[in-house]
Amino acid sequence: MRFAERTDAVLGRLDRSALKFFLLWLRKPAGLGAMLPSGGALARAMARQIDIAAPGCVVELGGGTGAITQGLLDAGIAPGDLIVIEREQELFAILRDRFPELPVIKADARELTSVLHARGITRLKAVVSGLPLLNIP
Repeated sequence: MRFAERTDAVLGRLDRSALKFFLLWLRKPAGLGAMLPSGGALARAMARQIDIAAPGCVVELGGGTGAITQGLLDAGIAPGDLIVIEREQELFAILRDRFPELPVIKADARELTSVLHARGITRLKAVVSGLPLLNIP
């Protein structure tokens, strides 16, 4: 199978948000760090690590297309206990549309302290991140 055929086959299986993610990666490969968004298996594995009964909220850094966000909700994190931070405008728009019940904040993860302070949040039960930390200066 030629490269173009393989590429068409992969792109044909992507949903719209994953395709937007891929196209954004093509424009900013160092900024995203991954060609495709995280999947359900990773989301479930990350969510299992959180003590849902602990006090405070969960902050997701770099919500992307929402796979991990959905995994956190599916694991029982209440929408009122979850904050999603996303820097990229296109991904922020996807998250805001997909999860209107959640506070999705357009900000850089490096602004976490000021974001939490502005919301009066002083206690976290977890910080979850799918960010490509090795790509961030």
